Amino acid sequence: EDERRAVEQLHSTVIEAVDEGIVVADASGIIVAANPAARRILPLDAEIGARLIDCIAGPDGTVGSDRRLLTPADHPVAHALARNEAMHDVLIGLLTNDEELWLSLSCRSLPATSGTVCSFADVTKVIRAQQELSYRATHDDLTGLCNRVVFVDDLQRALARGRRLQTNTAVLFIDIDRFKIVNDTLGHASGDEVLTEVGKRLQGATRAMDRVGRI
Repeated sequence: EDERRAVEQLHSTVIEAVDEGIVVADASGIIVAANPAARRILPLDAEIGARLIDCIAGPDGTVGSDRRLLTPADHPVAHALARNEAMHDVLIGLLTNDEELWLSLSCRSLPATSGTVCSFADVTKVIRAQQELSYRATHDDLTGLCNRVVFVDDLQRALARGRRLQTNTAVLFIDIDRFKIVNDTLGHASGDEVLTEVGKRLQGATRAMDRVGRI
């Protein structure tokens, strides 16, 4: 009995200390235990007696890795509970106050109790870094317009679609007259402001289906 208590105390100490959130639910999906990290990470309180699926969610909704809004039935935790299946490192985003909290979520069943344990890590910084790298790879740093790679790719698809549908595709290559004079007399900072403003005006003058890029 002393050995069993010692092992339980060790397990409890480890779970309390880890940075990963851990929540245990019974067979009905009701929370029976949660470590401090879970309460710290989740925007909604992981209180004992609450529904697990309601706590691993955002106040303003939950999205999948494709940023598609998830219904309660689509939530990966709902699938894990319904099918009693394990899932590993599923990415979900919890929406709160116009921000996204990204979790890497895993669930596995507890055969002895017919319950489920969910563990999750906050990977928001990693996702934001990936988003920033992706944005920089496809957009012009100054104007925020798409760059040459994206523009050419979109143009090729538009031309292919035009050939298939027997329609024309319009392309405008726009240069700014006397732009060198702006840079030489007012400085490159002013030239950058001109380019940014021109980009905004072109976007405002085109449809959502059109593409404006900076080459």
